Amino acid sequence: MRVAQLGCCVALVMLLAVPSFAQWQQAYQFEKDIAFYGVHFPTSTVGYVVGSGGAIFKSTDAGDTWTEQTSPTASTLYDVFFLDANNGWAVGAGGTIIITTDGTNWALHDSSGVMTGSAFNVVQFIGTKGWMGGDAATMFLTNDGGVSWTTPTTVPYTDDCNDLVFVSTSVGYAAMDGDGVMYTTDGGDNWAAASVNLGPYPYTRADIEVIMAVNDTTGIAAGWGSLIGPQPTIIITTQDAGKTWTSPDPVSYHWQTFGYGYGLAKFDDGEVFLTGGGASSAAFVLHSINNGQTWTDTPAFFGDDLRAACAVPGTNRVVAVGDEGSFALSTDKGDTWSFIYRPGPGVAGWH
Repeated sequence: MRVAQLGCCVALVMLLAVPSFAQWQQAYQFEKDIAFYGVHFPTSTVGYVVGSGGAIFKSTDAGDTWTEQTSPTASTLYDVFFLDANNGWAVGAGGTIIITTDGTNWALHDSSGVMTGSAFNVVQFIGTKGWMGGDAATMFLTNDGGVSWTTPTTVPYTDDCNDLVFVSTSVGYAAMDGDGVMYTTDGGDNWAAASVNLGPYPYTRADIEVIMAVNDTTGIAAGWGSLIGPQPTIIITTQDAGKTWTSPDPVSYHWQTFGYGYGLAKFDDGEVFLTGGGASSAAFVLHSINNGQTWTDTPAFFGDDLRAACAVPGTNRVVAVGDEGSFALSTDKGDTWSFIYRPGPGVAGWH
């Protein structure tokens, strides 16, 4: 799963200048040593990032600056989701669930640490219907805005649920460890194992880390697969609302040894974006304009994995976050980047 594959973190991110279309600014060891795992922008200006130690940060200017918020937990938070600028959820280690109704003040949910002791890795809502997924195939759904939660009747996998996404209140997909993708057509009450073709390589195991819906029938998922020694990037796509998933030709994407796909983001025009990293590779950034069939490889960070990415609605901006405080902003769909760090004191706009 995304947390287990931390790899070898590098304390300093090196200065890299790439001619013609990308300039990577120098970063440095982040004094707070926070690993970031989740980022979400519900509006064109307001966004949230969560991470280790219960860290929560908020931006009100489309990601230019960030302010640390008071967290009600010291547990690592792996995902954050907001219905609007103020009403949000974050989930994490030990079954932690926290909520806010004003975008500022957070509190532990009554069910935090009660429904499960396993980690929650993902949370999503559509209106009053919501879903959470986590370790050991932990899955819950709600029909009343999170007041009460139930478990699905059918879940065909027992390994970790790393991510999930719902196209509608009925149709959804889940990314699983151990070669799996699941889909549901009844709002998460029952899940079925999808047919997954990982391509021509003899993987001994595949962990799907992240999954995203591009439209009603098209989706993209990514992760990593084990060979004998190497652990190369996996990208798979669906055209039939999650029932079957296939891999594009690896020469058309970042099929990298020890390269794990972690974060997917979608822009308003349907273009998509993938971040990742790995124990023996620099973090990488990929951009697709054809629903994941081919990818443009953008020069990458040298250093730490990029665990999550989110496109800012209504803009060409994308925020990517990850290990050792990696925190970067692009204003042109990932072609060029700047770190949100300032030299010396920390991160721009942190108080």
